[in-house]
Amino acid sequence: MHIAPYATDVGISSTGAATILSILGGATIVGQIGMGSIGDKIGYKRAFLVGIICIVAAIFILIIARQLWAFYLSAIFLGLAFGNCSTQESPIAAWLFGLASHGIILGIFACSFTIGAAIGPLLLGYMFDVTGNYQYALWIAAALAIVTVILTTSIKQIVTESTLKTVSTK
Repeated sequence: MHIAPYATDVGISSTGAATILSILGGATIVGQIGMGSIGDKIGYKRAFLVGIICIVAAIFILIIARQLWAFYLSAIFLGLAFGNCSTQESPIAAWLFGLASHGIILGIFACSFTIGAAIGPLLLGYMFDVTGNYQYALWIAAALAIVTVILTTSIKQIVTESTLKTVSTK
């Protein structure tokens, strides 16, 4: 939501900022379609980590971005990462918890994501209003993404007989 205003704040034209959003949307579609099966190949946890690490990289690119190409690069990383992570939600829930309560667990995942997606832009906007720039918010986002990488690496599968029979254990 804030990438276009941030881009214009650092001197990118409004046309360039709109193009950044288009690239982000297109890369998300490519990420969902092209990276949807990556979890089947390298494991769901690893695939999710790839996405989160791409988000960290995209945020750090945004922190230093002052030229249009850097915003494009960040949008590509973010889009591919969003697409990848969204396609890993269901299989990672099944991998972690099995299929017995998959619907409710996936519902909790989706609800949690939606709450974060609603609150995050509000907090970022508030931080911009208070500080006059996006840098503090981007550094906080980077720190939270790094915490996500650390927490994701500590995830352990809850192994059950039904999990092993129905879901890949990569």
